Amino acid sequence: MTHSIDLLVEPYKHYLSGFFWLSVALLISQNISQGSVQTQFLERYIAVALALLGLYRLLYRKTLVIDNEHKTLTLQKRFIFVFKKIRFSHKKAKAIVLRIKTKRTTKNNTASYFPISLLGVNNSIIYEGDSPVYARTIAEKMAITMALPFHNRVYSKNSVRSHEELNLPLLAYWEKHGLHFQPIPLPTNTQLTVKQLKNKTSISTPFNYHNLTPGLLIVSMFAIATVLLVFMTKGQSMVANIIIGVIDVLAVHMFLGFVGSSKIILSNTQISLRTGWHLNKTCCQIDSIEEYIIAPDSLVLVGDASVLSIDRTAKKEDNLYLEKMIPFYLQEIRAGRS
Repeated sequence: MTHSIDLLVEPYKHYLSGFFWLSVALLISQNISQGSVQTQFLERYIAVALALLGLYRLLYRKTLVIDNEHKTLTLQKRFIFVFKKIRFSHKKAKAIVLRIKTKRTTKNNTASYFPISLLGVNNSIIYEGDSPVYARTIAEKMAITMALPFHNRVYSKNSVRSHEELNLPLLAYWEKHGLHFQPIPLPTNTQLTVKQLKNKTSISTPFNYHNLTPGLLIVSMFAIATVLLVFMTKGQSMVANIIIGVIDVLAVHMFLGFVGSSKIILSNTQISLRTGWHLNKTCCQIDSIEEYIIAPDSLVLVGDASVLSIDRTAKKEDNLYLEKMIPFYLQEIRAGRS
């Protein structure tokens, strides 16, 4: 019997984005400005590029076929039709392993990616993605289908779970293994601000000045892109003006995430994190959390749909307080609901 896993974890997003980019390409092609030849060429180039991107998002598919009877994995790539197949044997596989790797993108920059491999099988990279959430979802599906343990090595500490426990919520996992967390007092010289609100607990971290440099760098890059677009189109292109507006909004949106103090809020149903003065916050439903990983640089709550990573502060005592109190608060919430 074979099982197929779509390596595009949320295919509907690819369909929606494909239709969106095709619509934008059509809109641009029907509203070519009457400006200079260079401006018209730029707009047509953008329309063609977006149309190709839309077709790619709509038609490209990548699936993994697992055959437990013959102990094989088949990786299929399809663009309208299957054009590539890669087959692996998993007879000697002992576990599914998810790692984090880095690769150099430019002379001074690197990017992270997340490969999935088979422990015990050489050269067995099954999947590589740029999202730890999607990669973990695929690795879990593989582990459950192949009845193998899952090793999560993304957060600098190896987390091992059997395939039977992969869909077990973290609070139920702690209860099953008899793990109970006790509160500790807030450090005397703490830089944290803890507030007990109605049905909520709020923990604020101190203002982080170290992130100002990357924040200003991002704003500078967006500013250069804006100047280049204005110079190339001389402000005569409606499409370019829209792109400039989007660039400026994104610059401000990203910069706010690098400055200010972060806030953790625990409610009866979710834990949320707002980084800096960012307008958005990352939320993780408490019942969907499956792992709590104490990494060297952060505390990570991992679920199927989201990952919430809480950066460590400059003070060791405050980090220890967060490390101990977050699981305590989660268990208190569960006790209060039962």
